[in-house]
Amino acid sequence: MYFHQRLQPFVCLTFSVQVVAARHSTARVHIEDIEAVLTANTTLVSIMLANNETGVVQPVAEISQCLRNWSKRTGFPRPWFHTDAAQAIGKLPVNVNVLGVDYLTIVGHKFYGPRVGALCARQNAPLHPMLFGGGQERGLRPGTENTGMIAGLGRAAELVTLHLRDYSENMASTCEYLRQRLRGEFSE
Repeated sequence: MYFHQRLQPFVCLTFSVQVVAARHSTARVHIEDIEAVLTANTTLVSIMLANNETGVVQPVAEISQCLRNWSKRTGFPRPWFHTDAAQAIGKLPVNVNVLGVDYLTIVGHKFYGPRVGALCARQNAPLHPMLFGGGQERGLRPGTENTGMIAGLGRAAELVTLHLRDYSENMASTCEYLRQRLRGEFSE
């Protein structure tokens, strides 16, 4: 489901990557397709919450439940679950607990914030540093945090969440207007 560029970092690693394609009929990943590729060695499932080009929202909460059920049924450990919510925040409700994910990533410039990202990880979810140095970010990354951009990201997230209903209503109205104009121009 991810673009080729998003898979590139995994190519050099020593484990295999299984890609589950969205179905052409729905543009969504289907739960049974994900379940069909799960194995005892599956450690991570990652999926975009909302597609930036089509607007299709993936069934992330349902996939999370599928992973839990699969683990109970098979006795294998439940894979960690990540969702990229960059395209969804500010456009639809995004709640880590409702989605049931272990990791959630966002990036500020997608919702009028600064160009800085954030990773929300459950307390028990493993995180390991990619770079080493100072003890910033609880030892997960070296270097001084960009406090201004971090504060800006938090404020932008707060504002888009606060105005989510207004945005949704405006977007629904705009979509309906577009549908009416298209029907008028290209009558059935």
